[in-house]
Amino acid sequence: TGLATDLDAPGKSADRKSEEALVLLKEAIAIYEGAQSEEMQHSDMNLAATHDIIGSFLFNQGKYPDAVEEFKRCLSIGEKALGKEHPRLSAAHNHLGTVYFKQGKIEAALWHNRQSLAIEVAALGGTHPDVATTHSNIGSVFFNNGRYEDAVAEFEACLAIRREALGEGHVDVAETHNNIGAVRFYQGKYSEAQEQHERCLAIKLKALGESHPSLAATYANIGTLLDTQGKHEEALHQLEKCLAIQKSSTEEEEDPRAVGHTKFVMARLQLKRGDLGNAGELFRDCAGIYGRAYGEGHRQTLAAVTEARRCLEWRQDV
Repeated sequence: TGLATDLDAPGKSADRKSEEALVLLKEAIAIYEGAQSEEMQHSDMNLAATHDIIGSFLFNQGKYPDAVEEFKRCLSIGEKALGKEHPRLSAAHNHLGTVYFKQGKIEAALWHNRQSLAIEVAALGGTHPDVATTHSNIGSVFFNNGRYEDAVAEFEACLAIRREALGEGHVDVAETHNNIGAVRFYQGKYSEAQEQHERCLAIKLKALGESHPSLAATYANIGTLLDTQGKHEEALHQLEKCLAIQKSSTEEEEDPRAVGHTKFVMARLQLKRGDLGNAGELFRDCAGIYGRAYGEGHRQTLAAVTEARRCLEWRQDV
């Protein structure tokens, strides 16, 4: 099952391909710094904001060490200009926490996320939605480090705040149930995981309607849980709902690989049921989708082709 992480990815709106913009920003900083005294540079929040923007570009290009340096410069200037506990510094800590998380530097990520949390609680109070998001970020770090009970504690703290601040029927509450369900799945606590995912589903159905694209992942999560417990018929039913939503939404055009993945999982389920005909047809569909998306020689395309051939051979042997 998937984790709906709230990690505050810096600069989500930044154009990842705009190298020219990045060069111009760096040139702007050089000119700006040349026109100011060193003392002014160390306390200029406009300069800090520019370092933050550059860090966001670098982050979105996967240049994490360079992004860290830019975010550190932003934070350093902000601390000197505003003080270490100013609310504006919460985002800088969050950005550093995100980059360190991506680098697998768990303790550094946790430290910066906790700094962000402390600043937010002091400035906004313990029940603000931003505080909930930071609890969720910390939970995501714990989850990816295998510290499952710590992750659940953070997600439950997030859930309590979101329920109070946003209401039980808010989609952010649904995603938090999803996150708790993901942790319980990895712990092998399948009944608890299913309960959380079904709560997520119920909220989404009411808030978003039956055909919203985000429901596909929830149906897939429930299907995975049922399959793990050997409930193959029920799992297949959930995955059919997932596939129907994927095919009726723009997701199939934007990312056909999602449809391919769902069909591949369904084919595996049909194999477990002994239905070689439907399994083979689904594997052939996957091969076509993966071939167009990745190329004929890609390992996922070849895997689907191999499985389709096996189904045909097994049918001929029966």
